[in-house]
Amino acid sequence: MKKLFSSQVLLCLSIFLLMSSRLYSAELLGQWLFEEGAGKKVEDSSGNGNDGELIGKPKWVNGKFGKALEFDGAGAGVKIAPGLVLKNFTAVLWVNSGKDWGKTRTELW
Repeated sequence: MKKLFSSQVLLCLSIFLLMSSRLYSAELLGQWLFEEGAGKKVEDSSGNGNDGELIGKPKWVNGKFGKALEFDGAGAGVKIAPGLVLKNFTAVLWVNSGKDWGKTRTELW
């Protein structure tokens, strides 16, 4: 009986976590996974067509899952088409800070 109850609790918790992490594409303006692995463009996987163009010299590297971009902090970035209007938005990032993260200046916006 105890094992059955534990299994049910685990199942409910798993369903809750899966549902809470779901992205709603109707509200999603853009999603750039940086998984291309080569080239000067990054695809907007949200389906809204807000593809980006790499500026500066970001480097394609191996990421946690597939490929990733490494930014040098000296002008490298991604330019998104000017048609994307952002008033209030939330940005979510996965960042591998590297060894010298503590020596860089960061700002919150």
